[in-house]
Amino acid sequence: MVVCKICKTESSPNAIRLGVCWRCVEAESIIDKGLDMRDKGLSNDSTPAVSAIDKVRLLVARGCMRKV
Repeated sequence: MVVCKICKTESSPNAIRLGVCWRCVEAESIIDKGLDMRDKGLSNDSTPAVSAIDKVRLLVARGCMRKV
């Protein structure tokens, strides 16, 4: 098992790239570009989320945020 450098969760070596798990890489992409790792926005097209609230919505939609 390998530990993600960001969220500290354990994953198999195949699920970690450059020390980071997919969930964290996806969240970083959404925060940076407003698109997930598949270059999809809120409407599942190539239109990026621009506002902070839309980026949070996209993070939730892609399962990058845990529910409390």
